[in-house]
Amino acid sequence: MNTPLATLQNAVQFAQSYFDKNSLKITSSQRKSLSLKAGQDPFFIYETDTKRIWFWNGLSMTLITNDFGVCDINVLRLASNVADTETVTIDGTVFEYDRANNGVVSGNIAVTGHADDTPANASTVIVDKINSLTSLGFSAIRLSANEILIVWKTPGVYAKACSETLAGVNNGFASATSFGGKNPGEKTEHSIARVPNAQEVVLGNMHFLFDSTPTLLEVRVFVTATPGVAKAWDGTITISGNRLTLDNTGGTDWAATDTIVVTVLQ
Repeated sequence: MNTPLATLQNAVQFAQSYFDKNSLKITSSQRKSLSLKAGQDPFFIYETDTKRIWFWNGLSMTLITNDFGVCDINVLRLASNVADTETVTIDGTVFEYDRANNGVVSGNIAVTGHADDTPANASTVIVDKINSLTSLGFSAIRLSANEILIVWKTPGVYAKACSETLAGVNNGFASATSFGGKNPGEKTEHSIARVPNAQEVVLGNMHFLFDSTPTLLEVRVFVTATPGVAKAWDGTITISGNRLTLDNTGGTDWAATDTIVVTVLQ
């Protein structure tokens, strides 16, 4: 027997009201600072900055959004020596090299303490200075004498401006803005594996239907009897609305003896 639509709508409204009364909207840093005791009533936590949802079941905290997100980054390359008065600007914060301790422009943050201006020492002191300022929304990792990874602390897409006045050859940022981030909960990765049936082989088409428009990550074809050994399938992939189609228009086809694995984001 089907449940009347009005009854379902009432149930949804009740659930939404119940959730709202038993949820806490705070930032991710505030959640991390919570000290919860076993036995306390269950409730949800909605992180306002990351969009993650957590559930306290009375004993432990469980993340119920399965997409963790990706942090924005940028890469600062120091291939040559730096010099005093040269600056590195990240999201409006200006770091100025001042090995001579002559003072920096008002509002700039002095980067000092390096024995010389070589990349080995210049990279060390600027990473230390960035990480000493814990209130900033980003941190730094010294990957080598020539490579500094700037990482935004909270996952998401920010595209924060990054610039420098470094005159040395090949010194500079990889990008004018931070890049590579993704908001949590936006996309979920799915992998679907199946063997084409006889009609699909005859027609040369395989169709995969999703409940929303997918973003293709990868298609792998391998002989079912020898999993892990990929075939060099080179057909055509098309996405039309919610439908993803693989057709055998290339030089190497999939066959009834193959398994096709399609990985997408939704």
